[in-house]
Amino acid sequence: MFFNVTQRREEYNRQRLSAVVFESTSEGVVITDKDNRIVEINDALTHITGYQKEELLGCNTRIFSSGIHNSAFYAELWTSLEQRGVWRGEVWDRRKNGEVFPAWQTINTICNEAGEVVNYVSIFSDISAIKQSQEKLDFLAYHDPLTTLPNRVLFTDRLTQALERSRRENNRLAIIFIDLDRFKNINDTLGHAFGDQLLVDAGLRLLNNVRKVDTVARLGGDEFIVLLEDVESEEHVAYFAGKLNRAFVEPFIVNDNHLHLTLSMGICISPADGTDVETLLKNADAAMYRAKEQGRNGFQFFTRDISLRAYERLTLETNLRDALKKEQLELYYQPQNLLEDGKIIAAEALLRWQHPELGKIPPENFIPVAEETGLIVSIGEWVITEACRQLRLWRDQGYVIPQIAINVSGIQLQRGDLVNHVLMSCEFYQLAVSDLELEITESVLMDDAEQSIRILTELQEYGASITIDDFGTGYSSLGYLKRLPVNKLKIDRNFIRDIVNDADDTAIVKAILAMAEKLQLTVIAEGVEGEAHCRLLSEQNCKIAQGHYFSRAVSAREFQDLLDWERVNRRSDP
Repeated sequence: MFFNVTQRREEYNRQRLSAVVFESTSEGVVITDKDNRIVEINDALTHITGYQKEELLGCNTRIFSSGIHNSAFYAELWTSLEQRGVWRGEVWDRRKNGEVFPAWQTINTICNEAGEVVNYVSIFSDISAIKQSQEKLDFLAYHDPLTTLPNRVLFTDRLTQALERSRRENNRLAIIFIDLDRFKNINDTLGHAFGDQLLVDAGLRLLNNVRKVDTVARLGGDEFIVLLEDVESEEHVAYFAGKLNRAFVEPFIVNDNHLHLTLSMGICISPADGTDVETLLKNADAAMYRAKEQGRNGFQFFTRDISLRAYERLTLETNLRDALKKEQLELYYQPQNLLEDGKIIAAEALLRWQHPELGKIPPENFIPVAEETGLIVSIGEWVITEACRQLRLWRDQGYVIPQIAINVSGIQLQRGDLVNHVLMSCEFYQLAVSDLELEITESVLMDDAEQSIRILTELQEYGASITIDDFGTGYSSLGYLKRLPVNKLKIDRNFIRDIVNDADDTAIVKAILAMAEKLQLTVIAEGVEGEAHCRLLSEQNCKIAQGHYFSRAVSAREFQDLLDWERVNRRSDP
């Protein structure tokens, strides 16, 4: 008798525990009879489905059916239950309010002692949140998180499929590789949050100006790409590229700032320019860089000549990255002379590259590559340091050189730490900042005027002399010059070259000299080649000149010879 009571108590406790678990679990539980009619549910199921218990008891579980699964799905489910007594899998059910939701479900068969099915127990979890997280992860795997446009992975997949269709249907497709001109300037000046919004707006504008069947993707940074399928001709693609250019004429408005963006675009057409993803992307990228070289704000079709240029450019970039480390760069110096007596009053430091295999590489070939890749920042810092070192050395040897002129790239103003590097270099070599003349082109000032003015003003306040190089070839106006922290103007050599014989050039030079006098700016005439140049410039009250008449750019050793010659001859003067 005692054993029976104990046994009943244990059985009661087990049932009580089962009931507690049944009601407290967060998973929905449904118990049906052998005919699949509901005989019991727990509270969690009412929360998940929205049905109350009394609405479900006696109903077939088909009440939860979403209509998504076909008969084959249910046939496989019942086969599993009959053969193995269990089924597990993902199922789409429907709540009372009609909402379809995903669930992870386990169904077990309950049999009596005779092996006959008496019940089915179904346990399922609402996995909507998991599904949403997975969908978000899947989206991020194939889309740019900022613009929500397709990313490189998805674009590559779509291009691969498009190439397959193109081969089957014997038609052509095109890709347009797009770079936002001077976007880095905007990003560096106004901040990344501002730049991000501008990228979103630019992506949307591109998307709104292509066909629905076309793909616009963001590859990263300020680079976008467009896939055009079934194109009829080059003219057809050129029309699309022109349409995109025109779409960007309207300014973008971000935080009450009106900004104009232009596009540089490279175009490839398959199969002529490539039949695989890698080749097409490489060739379109090369064509885009050619568009930048041509002045930006336009498009360029890929050609074999561009392919060769792209290879040469890549080789040049690779070699340039090594040039600084391997001490292949060197500074040459060209004197600035007083027209009155030829006295050297400054030296301009000019960068030269002597490659061990390629020989002398002209600055006009490698400086643009250095600027595009950002290498100009580290190269520019080396130039400042080396020029200061050389000036210190000459002065320690007793040579009198009032100033050394250094060319500064716009990239250094935008991305470098120009002020601190100038100050540190001068301090290290015990020079005054006023010993430096920093030369900036007009176009640099126009690219990002406010930041340029701020940095140049700071340098000027420390004592540096600021010169606008190649003056007359850019965009400066008299009113604009008044705002700039400028001490000197260097007249471009193209105006000086023909002043002896060309009345127009003579008039331009006279006008620049008159304007400079009004603004109390010193003028340097660049490109002086002969005595006639000197005489005419002196007559117009120009004081300083630079050019081959005095000396070409020479090495530091040869420049020292010039200083020696001047020292000897000036001592011999009465």
